[in-house]
Parts: sequence; structure tokens; C-alpha cells
Amino acid sequence: MGRWRASSSSLLLKQIKLTSQSFLFSSSFPSSSSSSSSFLLKSTQQQQQHIPISKQSSWGFRFLSANPCPSPIYDNDFIDGVHEFSQNYEEEKEKVEKERVTNIPVKAYFLSTSIDLKSMQAEYSCNVIPPTSRSSSNYIALRYFDFPFKVAGTGGEEIGSCWRYMVVFQYGSAVLFNIEEDEVDSYLELVRRHASGLLSEMRKDDYAVKEKPLLKDDMQGGPDYIVLKSLDIDGIRIIGSVLGQSIALDYFVSQI
Repeated sequence: MGRWRASSSSLLLKQIKLTSQSFLFSSSFPSSSSSSSSFLLKSTQQQQQHIPISKQSSWGFRFLSANPCPSPIYDNDFIDGVHEFSQNYEEEKEKVEKERVTNIPVKAYFLSTSIDLKSMQAEYSCNVIPPTSRSSSNYIALRYFDFPFKVAGTGGEEIGSCWRYMVVFQYGSAVLFNIEEDEVDSYLELVRRHASGLLSEMRKDDYAVKEKPLLKDDMQGGPDYIVLKSLDIDGIRIIGSVLGQSIALDYFVSQI
């Protein structure tokens, strides 16, 4: 964005920071066949009839049971295996979460010298997001659901999933959030209906918001993107305001 690129990025990070501070496993043993069990039981009974009680006890003979008998030899191995599996699963889940980033495209345009916000607000009242302060009198924020075409494949969630946002400023800027290139003209046409002093060649700048839920810092940024834990309405207003002013200043400086 020319000379305003570095300053606007720094201003954006500082302004967002200031605003945000104000606002069981089971196993079984194979059972023997019925004929084998019958034979074993019958043979045992016959032997017991001829063996003295003292010899029976000295042999330490026990009847076999069909119920599984847990062995302490394998208990520790089983518990350790479950613990290791659980630990690996949690580590893998945490790794995936850390790497999960949602990219939301942001496009700033300067297309005219004046936009009638009152008439625009009256026509699109169902899409206007109510302002939160008096300072919002020089812009309006609009929200659209899957308009006018299919959902853009941005891979976003919540704000990035199927909502589109447009912040329009009285001095002629419009900032679009989560709107793909082939949808831009449809949104800008809504602005042109209420604009005066349309430029023969409008100015444009591309930006991006990256959502990273497990971000340790409040935010991170670069010359053409910013990383946030989540993008909410306040963030859209702030980012839109900084980019809208920046691209307008870039235009007026170029006219000097």
C-alpha cells in the first residue's frame, strides 16, 4: 500500500490490542467343546473315587472354570498400554489443534470520494450490524449469509464459514471480509448505488486474517496479515477502519 503499508500494519496491531483490553478393554479365553468337558469331568470323578483324600489335596487339583481369570503378570502391561495410547492420542490432538489455522481473506477498496451511508443503511437495514458507539457514524458494517453465490471455500469456522462482512466508510472506502474474488463485484455494486464521485480506477489492497485458537500471544502480524485467536465483530470493525483509512490516505497522497 505504498508508504502507508508499514505504518498501517503497526497501527492495526496496536489498535486491536488496546481495544481488546477494554472490551475398557475386554478379553476372553476359548472354551472347550462340550464333549471334551464331559469326558474330563467324568474321568475326574472316576479318579476321585479311587484316590484317597490326602492324595487329592497333595496333588492340589482344581476344576477348570469357563470364566476368564485375570493374571497379574499381564495387568501391568495392559494398563501401561492403555496409558501410552491415551497419552499419544492427546499429544496428537494437541499438535493438530496447534497447526489448525483458518484463513479469512480481506480486501480493501477505495472507489469514490463520498458514500451516502444513510440511504445505504435504509436500503439494507436487514443486513446492518447495530453500531456500538457514536464513533461509528462515519461507517456502517453489514453482514450477509451466503450471499449472493455459494459459500466461499475459505476453510473458516464461525465467522469464516458462511458469513460475509462489508464495512463501508463515508469517505469512499469499502473493506470486504471472507469474500472471494469472483463475488467482489456483486458487493461493490451495492456500494456504488449510493456513492458519488466514483473513481475512474479504484484502488485495491489485499489483506488476510488468520485465526489460530491456541495462539499464545494476543496477536501476531506481518505486512499483509494478522494472526488472532478469533475474529469477532469488534475485530472486523477495527481492521476495517484501519485498512479503510490507509487505502484512502494512499490515494490522496498519490494525488499530491
